[in-house]
Amino acid sequence: MERLVHAVTKEGDVVWEPFGGLGTGSVAAVVLRRQAFLAEYDPYFAELAQERLAVAAEEAETNDELVDLFEANPEEENNVG
Repeated sequence: MERLVHAVTKEGDVVWEPFGGLGTGSVAAVVLRRQAFLAEYDPYFAELAQERLAVAAEEAETNDELVDLFEANPEEENNVG
């Protein structure tokens, strides 16, 4: 699903998942720094999707922090040897 979301959207775009299920498309959107909106009728699947999105958001935030850390010290990359 990430390949599809990446192919048809840009960073910051909105991904709408009207039949959310487990939220696979929305999780891909969050990982790829898109905004995600989903709807799910079944409370069981809605709860599972919400849990998956929370984990994806935490991982995306951690990845952003790592990117920020790397970008803050770009000169260290050139001082290898």
